[in-house]
Amino acid sequence: MPRIFFKFIQFYLPFLGAGIYVKRVNRSKNDFLIGMKYRFYNKNAHGTHFGGSLYSMCDPWYMFIIGGYLGTDYVVWDKAASITFKRPGRAHVSARFHIPLEELANIKRTVDQQVTTDFEFTTQVLDDNNAVIAEIHKTIYANTKQAYKERLAQRKQCAKQSSEESIAS
Repeated sequence: MPRIFFKFIQFYLPFLGAGIYVKRVNRSKNDFLIGMKYRFYNKNAHGTHFGGSLYSMCDPWYMFIIGGYLGTDYVVWDKAASITFKRPGRAHVSARFHIPLEELANIKRTVDQQVTTDFEFTTQVLDDNNAVIAEIHKTIYANTKQAYKERLAQRKQCAKQSSEESIAS
């Protein structure tokens, strides 16, 4: 994705409404710093950052990093995610999403060899005093488009056979 995409993503309505914005993205697009303002419109009933906004702030970045590195011959999906709240957020918050280029090269090699295709990442959401507000765990699935299509075809065939067997019995 072109770098300009990341400049305008803050106008994506869910990000705009939550006060989420890209503070910094490097030229290799493997290192993002994302911020979220502390405003009346993104607080919950307790006057702290709304948990859904904290998660939204962290949602797409690892997928963007891996998908951007691998290119269009690959399929990249969010497979699982969790957020652990550590303390109430009552200030501007930010989170850094970084995958070293060497690790991205290893991910590509792994995917090309069709070994494991799930990759785990963790990041922390920090306030202005560098206190940890939340910890985000992400599982990203990546595969070649060809292997992905073959896998879908196998699933379809298995479902068809299972359906035929249940009808026969």
